[in-house]
Amino acid sequence: GFEALTLEAQDAFREFRDELRDTLRKLSCASAEVLASFVDQVCKEALAAPAESSWASREEPLHALSAVAGAVCQGLPSESETAPISKAAVVALQSLAALAQAATTLFEHRQLMCTFLICASVYVPLLALPHRSPNSVMSAVGAQGHGLDAALVNVLLVARFSLSVPQECRELPDAAFPFRAKQDHAGAVCILKFCMSCSLELA
Repeated sequence: GFEALTLEAQDAFREFRDELRDTLRKLSCASAEVLASFVDQVCKEALAAPAESSWASREEPLHALSAVAGAVCQGLPSESETAPISKAAVVALQSLAALAQAATTLFEHRQLMCTFLICASVYVPLLALPHRSPNSVMSAVGAQGHGLDAALVNVLLVARFSLSVPQECRELPDAAFPFRAKQDHAGAVCILKFCMSCSLELA
């Protein structure tokens, strides 16, 4: 597995994955239809049952989903405004909400939880949407919109729990999977972004 690679090989793989992420961002944002199809596919993979898939096969689509956050969150309704929400935004919101609600599945591996928090951090405007523009959400998803307002709190609960996870480990296999976004603890970064971007919704 990845943890058995040399440090140089691990760094090379991470660099390759970042480059692939940038390529996916450019290709998937070619049109609204392509973006919606891409988001739908990666969310289905991320939501796969743990009994039917490995943690890695659920972590990779979350990494891909984070790449298109800018495009998905573009044009979201402002506070108190009622406006259409894109299909991609609806699917991403429902999927992140479902993952946060079933948080124990994220605890299977530190890298899975780390990538989820990094992904959620870049979707803060979308996670806050049920609070800011509930009519837009209900118009887009109907009865399925009930409970989506809990996504914000559920993600924060995962982030708070993650603070007990060490950012670095000395022993394998965990040493190969630092729990960080850039250079800082992924849970702390997630909480900070939520506090900076939606403090009123959290009050």
